Amino acid sequence: MERFVLLLLGIVLLGCNNAKHKDNSLNQLTIVDSIDFKVDKSQLAILQLDTTQAWTFKNCKRADLSDQELVIIEKVLMDCIGFYNTQQLNHFRKLDSIYPNRNFDSKQFTIELKDYKRQYIPVINMSGEKEVWVNCFCQTMGHDWKTEEVFILDGGNCFFNLKINIDTKKYYDFMVNGEA
Repeated sequence: MERFVLLLLGIVLLGCNNAKHKDNSLNQLTIVDSIDFKVDKSQLAILQLDTTQAWTFKNCKRADLSDQELVIIEKVLMDCIGFYNTQQLNHFRKLDSIYPNRNFDSKQFTIELKDYKRQYIPVINMSGEKEVWVNCFCQTMGHDWKTEEVFILDGGNCFFNLKINIDTKKYYDFMVNGEA
C-alpha cells in the first residue's frame, strides 16, 4: 500500500513538473524515477573522452557513469525530446495547413527515442560537476558505434546531440542535424 501511495504521489509530482516547462531542465527527480525505471544499456555505449581531440568539452577530466546517473541522463533526455517534439508538431501542423497537398508525415518532424542508439562521453568540468555529451542516431552509417564516435553531417533528425549537466539536471547545446 505504501509503495502504491508513493507511486501515485510520484505520478502527480511528475505531471506537475512536465506541465511547466519554463526552462530546459528537470527541476527534481521524483520517486517515480527510482522505482522500476530501466535504462536499456544495449542501446548505449559509454565512450571515454579523447583528450587529444576534445572538441565536445574543453578543460575537463574523464569520468565514469553510475546506474543512477544513467537514469538521470535518460530522464533529462526524455524531457528535452518531449519539448522538441512539441515544437516540431506545432511546426508540422502549420506546414500541413499551408500545404495540404504535400502529405507531410508528422514522424518526419519528431524524434522517437526508442529508435535511437546513444553514445555517452562523461566528464568532470572545471567546476567539478559531472557532465555528459549525448550523441544519438537512428543509423550507424557503418561505424562501430560501441567503440567510436558516430559523427555525421546532415541526416536530419536521425542524428542529434546535446550536453547534460548531471549535477544540475539541465541540458544545453541541443542540436539536430540539418538536411542536405
